[in-house]
Amino acid sequence: MFGPDGDGGAGAGADPVAAAIAGVEAALDALVAVDVADLHSQQCSELVAATALLGDRFDAARSALTDQWDARRYWADDGARSGQAWLRNKLLRSRHWAGREVHRARKLRHVPHTADAFAAGRISADHVTVLAGARNPRTIEAFARDEEMLVRYAETLRFDHFERAVKYWLIHADPDGADQHAASQHDDRSLHHSRTLSGMWRTDGTFDPVAGAEINVVVGLETLTGSICELLDGAVLTPGQLTARLTGADIRR
Repeated sequence: MFGPDGDGGAGAGADPVAAAIAGVEAALDALVAVDVADLHSQQCSELVAATALLGDRFDAARSALTDQWDARRYWADDGARSGQAWLRNKLLRSRHWAGREVHRARKLRHVPHTADAFAAGRISADHVTVLAGARNPRTIEAFARDEEMLVRYAETLRFDHFERAVKYWLIHADPDGADQHAASQHDDRSLHHSRTLSGMWRTDGTFDPVAGAEINVVVGLETLTGSICELLDGAVLTPGQLTARLTGADIRR
């Protein structure tokens, strides 16, 4: 398929790219051929973990390649206007996927410790997104100083704890950005309560992290069940009362 003779390029003088691709395909074929029914639980667990870690390394290799390909504008050889457009049209991928691939590849140019850990399979693409996102024009110097520490968090902490640690770091490294983000979230709050054509009622809301967390505690399963019972017993709340109960504040129209 890839070699000059259509046999994967295993012979002398074969294209090294075709040979590398053929090698990966052969390894994947061997992996797919493994019959899980023949494995005991520990072997199966090890295989699941190994494929995930190998997938991270493969993502890193693709990002490094995409960075060089994009920087050299090789996509223009096919008449594409951008690397994202080439990926969408050539690989029939979504706009989101193509944009994420190119964006991550470009970001990795500026975060060497993150890139090294990614290439070694010690962190995932999700970790890269969080780490690269913490580097902005206001945090360039602080991130360069603390990147190794943040990467260690990625390598050793549970993902949600790692995210929390990076957010905490950002509050101190970029207080202006944190304030702007909080203000933006506050401005984006909304609550919509309306009746459907079938006579049912639909409520949709967007809350900032603090209000959302409070509502999540208040409107638990037991509270929600109790509220439904109240409604069934005739204690019907007006839209304004319902809004006030959910948000803890009066809504001015």
